[in-house]
Amino acid sequence: MQHVFDYLSYSAYDAPTYLDGDVEKLLDFAAPEPVAPPPPKPVSVLPRRRAKCNEFGCLRAAQSSFWCIKHGGGKQCQFPNCAKAAQSRNLCKAHGGGPRCQVPGCTKGSQGQGKCRAHGGGKRCAVDGCDRGTQRGDLCAKHGGSYRCMSFGCTRMERGGGYCEPHRKALLCCVGGCQRLARKNKFCTEHFRRAFAVKEESTTCVI
Repeated sequence: MQHVFDYLSYSAYDAPTYLDGDVEKLLDFAAPEPVAPPPPKPVSVLPRRRAKCNEFGCLRAAQSSFWCIKHGGGKQCQFPNCAKAAQSRNLCKAHGGGPRCQVPGCTKGSQGQGKCRAHGGGKRCAVDGCDRGTQRGDLCAKHGGSYRCMSFGCTRMERGGGYCEPHRKALLCCVGGCQRLARKNKFCTEHFRRAFAVKEESTTCVI
């Protein structure tokens, strides 16, 4: 039968080689087709929005524990018995945190331009010739840089938190002897941190 392969008459020399074909075609390597890069991922041009403070009506960004720094959020100063917010190096401004005054020998916090308020840092009064620090509205207290009490009909000067001294008393922190205004749960910011974050004091107010 002619279609039966004759293994006995076949030898290795009869095997086809590359020389039996077209050598030029074998050497004609076509360049690979360029692969299109994947499309870039869409990048949002909108700024990232941070969560707002949980305090009703507060529009500040929450730092930690869902509160802004004013209402008790953020890192706490690591100085013993201090509950203020840490600025840097885990310390508040009063205990060495934050930028310092660059005047040799001064350890106070910088208010601006690398200097404390006593050495010219911070904003100065806008009145010509006055070098006092500003209090309100680019003016020092002498030139009108102060506010009136927010209480209706009161003409006294504001002494902190927008109220005069008599009207502040009803809004003070519930901790006895504290003269700061209450910010959260009838506590000032410092005592709120101590009561709820550090838990060194009782959370029960006695008014």
